[in-house]
Amino acid sequence: MHATGGDRGPAGDNATPTALFAPPRIERRALPGGGWLVRSLEPLAPHAPRITDWLWHWAA
Repeated sequence: MHATGGDRGPAGDNATPTALFAPPRIERRALPGGGWLVRSLEPLAPHAPRITDWLWHWAA
């Protein structure tokens, strides 16, 4: 399955794939030695500081 879709329905027909994700908004900087630094331009949504916080929440 590709980022642009790939879900062709339950029958696997040749219908137009649906988009699964929004287009990425990223910044790419070239690094010495040929590498890249890639970061999202979208801020992170609010989230728990630790994964165990979600575990306690779900267990309640």
